[in-house]
Amino acid sequence: MREIIGAALLALLGLAALLFGTDLSMGQVRVPGSGALPRFSGAIVLLLAVTLSVRGVRALKRGAAARRHDGILASMPDSAAVQGKATVGAGMARIAAVVLLIATYAWALPRAGYLLTTACVMTALFAFAQPPRRWVTPVLGVTATVLTYLLFHLLLNVPLPRGSWWAS
Repeated sequence: MREIIGAALLALLGLAALLFGTDLSMGQVRVPGSGALPRFSGAIVLLLAVTLSVRGVRALKRGAAARRHDGILASMPDSAAVQGKATVGAGMARIAAVVLLIATYAWALPRAGYLLTTACVMTALFAFAQPPRRWVTPVLGVTATVLTYLLFHLLLNVPLPRGSWWAS
C-alpha cells in the first residue's frame, strides 16, 4: 500500500512539473529552453510513478494470495502493524515534507533564482536522506547546486532563473 501512496504523490509531483513547465519555452533539440528540464523531469517522474504503482499493485496481489492460500501467513500481522503506527506515520510525514519542499522550490525558483533556491532545497533533501551532520550536509547541497549550474548553464547553455528579487 505504501508504494501506491508514494506513486500517487510522485504522479502529482510529475504533473506539477509538467504544468509549471508549460509556461516556459522548450527551445530546440540542440539548444534546449528553460521549459525542457521541468517537462522532461516531470515525464520521468510520471514514468517512475507508474512503475512504482505497478510494483505496489503486484505486492498487494501477492500478499492477498499468500494470505488466502497459507493459513500461517493469514495469522501473521502486517508489516505496518509490526513496525508500529508511529513508524508509518513518521514515514508519511517525511514524504509530505519532501513534497511540500518541492512545491516551495517551484514557487521560490522564479523569485529567488536558481542558485539560492537550489542550494537551500538540496541541503534540505540531503538532510532528509541522511542523518544531518554539522558541515557535510550544506557542503553537499552547495556542491550539487554548483555542479548542476555548471552543467546546465555553462555547458548546455540552458538559461536558469536569476530571480525577480535580485533584478535591478
